[in-house]
Amino acid sequence: MSSKGWKKYKLGDVVDDIAMGPFGSNIKVDNFIDQGVPVIRGSNLNEGGLIDEKFVYISEEKALSLKRSLAYPDDLVFTHRGTIGQVGIIPHGKHPKYLVHLGVSKTVNQ
Repeated sequence: MSSKGWKKYKLGDVVDDIAMGPFGSNIKVDNFIDQGVPVIRGSNLNEGGLIDEKFVYISEEKALSLKRSLAYPDDLVFTHRGTIGQVGIIPHGKHPKYLVHLGVSKTVNQ
């Protein structure tokens, strides 16, 4: 147990897969639209979790073309560059899926 009462696990023991957001050439500002699949960027994460607002969006078609970077409810998302340590869990209800952007990774929980 850690000093705060949380049990520690190795990431590989509790997740099925880890995927990074698409490379910058696969998603550009030109792909952003007013509504659609929300894109999780580093600015949507902080030490308190996922900030479920101020998203940019991409079309369903574009999101499906980047399916390896899609995150679903209960997936863990975290920054892997820039400000490290920002972590969130994809919530249930608001959006059926999200796309993680460059600099953000996601896990598929067991």
